[in-house]
Amino acid sequence: MKKFVYTLIINILFVSLGNSQTLITSIHTPKGYTVPDTYDMTGYGKNSIDASIKTDMSPSELTSVQNYAATTYTSSVLISGSTYLYNCHSFAWNKSEQGPNCWIGLETKTAEDIYWNPTQGGYIEVPSEDQASKVSYYLTQSNHSAVTTHTLGIVRSKWGPSGLYEHAIGEGPYEGMDSRKYYKLRVDISSTNHTALCYNQSKIFTTPSLNLGETYSWSCSDNLLPVSGQNTNTYTV
Repeated sequence: MKKFVYTLIINILFVSLGNSQTLITSIHTPKGYTVPDTYDMTGYGKNSIDASIKTDMSPSELTSVQNYAATTYTSSVLISGSTYLYNCHSFAWNKSEQGPNCWIGLETKTAEDIYWNPTQGGYIEVPSEDQASKVSYYLTQSNHSAVTTHTLGIVRSKWGPSGLYEHAIGEGPYEGMDSRKYYKLRVDISSTNHTALCYNQSKIFTTPSLNLGETYSWSCSDNLLPVSGQNTNTYTV
């Protein structure tokens, strides 16, 4: 019974609550495309339609869920507490890259797919966890996202409106957690122009934003003078 209740909580379906959530178009992929079906949940439960709906779990609900997680998913470590303000997809693809609170995929199970769309996303699939920064649990009943950590086999993910957890990659409250795909940011290099480098003229090379905490190492041949940008995503020679 507890497992059913917990699964119900983390897979909660949001119904229309008037002005309780607001569609936003300000969340973008690294390539600049708008992430669909994304909502600002700040007003969730703060409207006259259903005043009983709350923004976060009650203390007793939160305690019950956290106790269940600790005893059932023994690898799990609670990082931060319950909130409806963001979900697993938002944490993995948006908040972990210093994005704002939002809920990605409120009404669909495909909103986050845009991040690995070949022309719109900026992320590419890789064969293994050690090459990845993001994890997608792709079964329909899972529909979950996580980020990798510096420890192989350990990831971080938000469990629905419950807490943000660090846990073993295959352990958690979703079905099919062994069915995973791995992604990393594709780094393309572009320059200010496509002409040959000339004496005493600068040329700037740029990449898209890198994953949070990563740096980019540039190098140039001996006849070029590096001006600025080492360990950033813009390099001038």
